[in-house]
Amino acid sequence: SKVQHLALERCFSLTSEAIISVLESLKTNLWTLKLSRLPTVVTDQVIDKIGTCCTELRTLHLGRCIAFGEDSLSALFRRCTSLTDINLFGCTSLSDVSFSEIASCASLSILNLTRCNRVTDKAMTAIFKNCTQLKVPLYPTTPLTHDGSP
Repeated sequence: SKVQHLALERCFSLTSEAIISVLESLKTNLWTLKLSRLPTVVTDQVIDKIGTCCTELRTLHLGRCIAFGEDSLSALFRRCTSLTDINLFGCTSLSDVSFSEIASCASLSILNLTRCNRVTDKAMTAIFKNCTQLKVPLYPTTPLTHDGSP
């Protein structure tokens, strides 16, 4: 397949199974994947499939997706280390478990963590230390604390 960019944001009739099927057919050719605003469709299974099928991803947008957990997202960041643009806007259930793994993406230049209120200064320090290309960081809307509480 020659598809390199796929934007499925707000495609509310999509199912997790349909996304997984598309990802399996595209395999490693995909560079951009935008799945924002699919709050219940982007599950752990979808995140796992992204991590195994799309290891060359550069852009990943998961804004306002809340149906996946820390472990699957952490594994994705460890596998997809070529990411340069990550959007996790409003992924309110995530904490330092997954945020710290973002530091695996050394080429990261754009990071949106707006409304990710459980990120701490410890995770941000790790990200800034390892992601030296970071040009556009967007922070949580509440002040950072040592323990992730607003």
